[in-house]
Amino acid sequence: MMMKSAGLALLLFLSVMFVAGCSGVKPYPDMPSKNMHLRTRLDDRSVMTSIHADLDIYSVDARCETKYIGSVELGERATDIGIPPGQLSYLRFVFSSKGVLGGVSGSTSYETLLRPRAGYEYRADVRYVDDIYNVTLLESPPRGKSGRELAQRRLETCHSEPKS
Repeated sequence: MMMKSAGLALLLFLSVMFVAGCSGVKPYPDMPSKNMHLRTRLDDRSVMTSIHADLDIYSVDARCETKYIGSVELGERATDIGIPPGQLSYLRFVFSSKGVLGGVSGSTSYETLLRPRAGYEYRADVRYVDDIYNVTLLESPPRGKSGRELAQRRLETCHSEPKS
């Protein structure tokens, strides 16, 4: 009986490790042209949990179907990435709380469509402060002119997007 439960425990452990290894998270590819600057501020005041933020990036085809490209782990350090200009992308900022003993105890996300314009710069300010998350996306034209805040765009609005 002892041998059977040890074998079952080993099988369970290997299954968990396999699933963890196949989570589907892959790093977003490093693009030569960096047109998006990500700034993150995560203030978690709990001793029992910590807050993490990631950016999942998807391409969006003409039928408005998404394809996962990769993820960027957002930390306290600013990060620059490249999002292909002229192509519709779906950005998903994911905030998750993790307990000190491991495991995700909760998550929420901010999602938006973006079609970056050639020559423009984009900045995402990603914040989790006082149990409130916020993402502000700004677009700045070339030559240092003042920019504008971009409104959140749901995936369903893709069908009204002008085709390029």
